[in-house]
Amino acid sequence: MEISKIIESLHWTELRMALFYKSDYALRFDTSTEGLDIGTLKYFNTAVERAITLFLDLFEETKLFTVVVHSSGDIDEINLSTWELATEICDCIDLSKSEVYSELLPYINDSEQKDMVTVRTIIRVHKSDFSYYELIKRICRQDIGRTPSIDDEVFILNDELSIAYNFYDDRGVDISAKSSELLQEIYELRGDWLYDYEDKYVIKL
Repeated sequence: MEISKIIESLHWTELRMALFYKSDYALRFDTSTEGLDIGTLKYFNTAVERAITLFLDLFEETKLFTVVVHSSGDIDEINLSTWELATEICDCIDLSKSEVYSELLPYINDSEQKDMVTVRTIIRVHKSDFSYYELIKRICRQDIGRTPSIDDEVFILNDELSIAYNFYDDRGVDISAKSSELLQEIYELRGDWLYDYEDKYVIKL
């Protein structure tokens, strides 16, 4: 599937940070645990366990994934012709067996910031070539001083491009979908993991 067709298929959402707010149907889950000190091994393991559980709840039967990575930096330092995906991500995905597309965009989180750009990489990868557990662990490490870690924005979608998963850091997971029905099962199963805020900030069904 060409990159243009993939992006066209995602008309129901904007793949950007704070994914919850970019789609009509979404849930925001808390992966941290009250009472645990941030940076401790127990805190880290709890966050990873919750993030993995949510991932498997959504994708246990999925055989082909679409992984979208946003890598941003100074406009003078990024050249698409020589640019390479971060090693910390490449270690988790066998790119030699995957379809990989890249494009250069204005800075994805603020198009008015002219000195920054974003490389969007779209990877179509089979489950057997995707170390998703390690990828999720590396995302969790980004803000708690552990390595190797992943700083880029990473979104994981099912083959039908109808559900998007974003473990943004150790604090939580945003899940958005093309329809309310696609989120109903995980809402009923893991509703007690939703952030303890007003419903409008954590539930859009």
